[in-house]
Amino acid sequence: LAGTGHAAVHLYDVATFRCYLTSQPQDHHSSPITDVRWQGEGAVYASCAGDTIKLWDGVSCRCARTIYTAHSGAAVNSICFGGGGKYLLSCGGDSTVCLWDVGTGRTLLKYTGAQQSSRRTACCFSHDEVLIFSSDEYMGEVVAWDARSAKLLRRYGGHGLPVRWLCHSPTQPAVLSCGEDSMARLWM
Repeated sequence: LAGTGHAAVHLYDVATFRCYLTSQPQDHHSSPITDVRWQGEGAVYASCAGDTIKLWDGVSCRCARTIYTAHSGAAVNSICFGGGGKYLLSCGGDSTVCLWDVGTGRTLLKYTGAQQSSRRTACCFSHDEVLIFSSDEYMGEVVAWDARSAKLLRRYGGHGLPVRWLCHSPTQPAVLSCGEDSMARLWM
């Protein structure tokens, strides 16, 4: 699964290197893709480009749902599945992280308190999905919220420059962050 500077999501067969696109060109995004992610079981994948999120059928490559102006018209920077594929996180240039219901396409919660512009930022769930993580670009910090209440719980400082990527351990309470300061930091 690949998202590039093109508006079409590319799905590759790794055995043959054959590329598959949706058979419906109107389903393509209208701007370059910023992120693509598989849902855990592979039945669904998601993509984001511009201010739009699309959910796709993993077998037919058909767009199942489009969420327009997902971040109030600001760019959607990254996405991440959680809840066994029932939920999707997104972060965008409107300085919010949103929790979406994959089945309905509705916003369930918004996490605020971290400044993000249209530049590349990331979001992720903790291993037990109790916390939501993203970054505050202006402060160079990792930010943690309570997943259920959306209450901002903690800021992890240390990068000094914008944090561009986050990854949470699948088995323990540890977050890895990478920033423009050329540092990778492990937070436990």
